[in-house]
Amino acid sequence: MTQVQRSFKDYLPLFLLLCFSGNPLITSEDYSKILLVIYTIGFVSYMHFIVRIKIPDKVIKIFLIVTFFIILLVIFQHILLGFVSYPGVMALILKILLGGYTLLYYKERKIDFLSIYIKILAFLVIVSLPFWLINHFGWYGVDLHFNNLKTFFFYTSFQEGVEGFMRVRNSGMF
Repeated sequence: MTQVQRSFKDYLPLFLLLCFSGNPLITSEDYSKILLVIYTIGFVSYMHFIVRIKIPDKVIKIFLIVTFFIILLVIFQHILLGFVSYPGVMALILKILLGGYTLLYYKERKIDFLSIYIKILAFLVIVSLPFWLINHFGWYGVDLHFNNLKTFFFYTSFQEGVEGFMRVRNSGMF
């Protein structure tokens, strides 16, 4: 079995989807929803006008059914709780749309999605290992002169927990 050499652009759509799906640096900021809208419009346009992808009717039906149920839940939440985060709901629908187009991208290019996903997560685990070690230096009382580390890939924070125990957030990108 021969190993296929992948380029950086093969990993980028899934990496960006992962970033928009849970990276605190992106999802916790005010600009996150604007970036999500811009990236989704750009990626969907790229898929339609450059790749010229044909979307199966089954995929369209599934997306419409999921969107319908999300809107139904939003209506119930508004009635029962009196509050709905409409930008959050739109972001959820855009993330689902982006995820679908990302899967279609890998299917169109005949790239194994699972292989790319595992390689991206393995890379993130290997790169975040030093930050995990930094967390443990802080855990054992070594003063690192910071209590929060935010970068594009990593998000590490320290908090005083219950009864003096320190809660250390994971050092990965999520």
